[in-house]
This record gives sequence, C-alpha cells and structure tokens, in this order.
Amino acid sequence: MSLVASSSILVGATPSDEREQARIARLIAAAGLFALEHNVKRMADDHANAKRLAAGLARFEAFVPNSPQTNIVVADVVRGSLAGWLAALHGEGLLAVAFGPMRMRMVTHINVSAADIDEALARIGRAVAAVPAS
Repeated sequence: MSLVASSSILVGATPSDEREQARIARLIAAAGLFALEHNVKRMADDHANAKRLAAGLARFEAFVPNSPQTNIVVADVVRGSLAGWLAALHGEGLLAVAFGPMRMRMVTHINVSAADIDEALARIGRAVAAVPAS
C-alpha cells in the first residue's frame, strides 16, 4: 500500500481522477479486510495492555487515567502542565498527545507488547522523578 495514497485520504487531499479514487478505496478496503481477518482476536491484547498502562499511570500522583475499554488510555494531568508532561514523555521516547487542556491520550497497538508497557511505565517513572512537584 502506498503511504502517500492513504495519507491523501487522511489529510483530505483530492485525488486527481476517479480511477485514482477507486484505487485508493481498494487499498484502504484491502487493509481493513486484512485487519478483520487477522487481527480481531488479538485486539484483546491491545485492550489488556491499555488497562496495564492505565493501572501503571494511576500509581503516579501526576495522572488520573480512565478505565480503558479499548486500546486508548486517556489521563488527566493533575500536577504540572500538559505541555510540560508531553515534552518530558517525548524526552523519554514516548508519544502522548493532548486530548484537552489538561488531558493526554496514549494508544496501544499491534506493535506494543506487555513488556513494552512495562518499559514505558519505567520511562514515565523517570519523567515523573525529573519533573518537580508544583
């Protein structure tokens, strides 16, 4: 699959003709069918990893995470600034995104294992230790 082609749909660019639109639609549909045929059963792993991540975040006083039902973890930031935490996590090699003025979002997926969650929590712990309480 062409990343350029699929990205054009995601960012709203208009393909130049109907054949290109049909080609892009077939590529996206094929990826969706593959996911349904090969990954639905293992999505439970993503959900379990999200619960593990949320439980780990709850151990830090800086965050109040949700109780995830999917692979998405949302956590309120209750100490410091959201921008400061996003930068600190990025400095530890972790990606979290703003999901409101004082809320961040993290997502697990097929390429994130339980061991990766443990490593992420260790890195979050280092970030928490490095950011002074405010």
